[in-house]
Amino acid sequence: MSTRIGLLLVGAACACLGSCAPSPDRSSSTTRHDTVPLSQAEHFELLRGDGYTLLHVLDPWQDAQGVAFTYALVDSGRNLPPDLHADAVLTRPLRRLVCLSSTHLAQLEAVDGLGALVGISGADYVYSPRVRAALAGGQCVDLGFSPSLNFELLLQARPDAVLAFDVGGETQGLSRKLAELGIPLLLNADYLERTPLGRAEWVRFMGELLDKADTAARFFAQVEDDYQALAQQARQGEAPPVMLGLPWQGTWHLAGGKSFMAKLIADAGGDYLWRDDPSTENLPMSLEAVVARGASATVWLNPGTASTRQQLLDAEPRLADFPPLRQAKIYNSIARTNAQGGNDYFETAVVRPDWLLADLHRIFQGKSDSLHFFVLLE
Repeated sequence: MSTRIGLLLVGAACACLGSCAPSPDRSSSTTRHDTVPLSQAEHFELLRGDGYTLLHVLDPWQDAQGVAFTYALVDSGRNLPPDLHADAVLTRPLRRLVCLSSTHLAQLEAVDGLGALVGISGADYVYSPRVRAALAGGQCVDLGFSPSLNFELLLQARPDAVLAFDVGGETQGLSRKLAELGIPLLLNADYLERTPLGRAEWVRFMGELLDKADTAARFFAQVEDDYQALAQQARQGEAPPVMLGLPWQGTWHLAGGKSFMAKLIADAGGDYLWRDDPSTENLPMSLEAVVARGASATVWLNPGTASTRQQLLDAEPRLADFPPLRQAKIYNSIARTNAQGGNDYFETAVVRPDWLLADLHRIFQGKSDSLHFFVLLE
């Protein structure tokens, strides 16, 4: 997970309502329900019964193993069957929702659900013009960051639930506080998905919360079809060598060879120079090691916050003789930003990996026009 995502989502917390123990064995129930097939996501399951839906969130933080939480969405006037266990039981649709992640805002917007948004965390990092308008108009409030969330404002917002994520099962304090206030905390683990389409399919999780399952399913199906069609086409061309990132305090944090970003580069027709690494997470390396292998790169993506080549050199003078600094096409995902610090790359790009793939495919073809999220550094 990127540093920027971590900053945006620092308000996240554990999904349990009093502890971080896994849900009891779901197989003990005799109530019949049907599994709704998901094509890409690995960290949640969807089951439907008579008058209710169960959302199972699986291994919802890094290095979690065998951890699961169950959220039950029940039709108005109905009850959950007594032999079913859930960590939270909610009447659907949720009409008032607090989101502590900018990616959740994009999921809301994708299913036309922003009308339910009553609170967010870290307004300065939000790009969405519609969310910023809701903040300005008072329909939505900024609750700050955990551990300093404004609980008075939170209570005034009267949310049906708070939607968050957890990076390690470490933030039980906020979970307990919300439980005391009678506010369910729901965990969204989209950031743990290993593929762009897996992450995008979490729009269906959001659709269930808002009783917009059909809208979410149609949205994702179109994204999936467009992504897969372009990926099949892109893999047939010549693959330019690609490198990523910029060193920070002496360490260059690269994406692992089996990571989300490595998958995206391969699907777009690029040759990620660390594709042989088996890691799915960050790969910390020395500047010298990256320079040695990265010298052949003809495309360089996402070099920190730089918007010019000179800024790259100012940030790391030891790159003065690094061939890609002078010769490669360097692109950064800063095309859609605002003055407050919001960047749509961390919002819309998560639910529209087809647009992200199209950008990278054009870049790998040597084209710099008509890009959604990237700009060419001069």
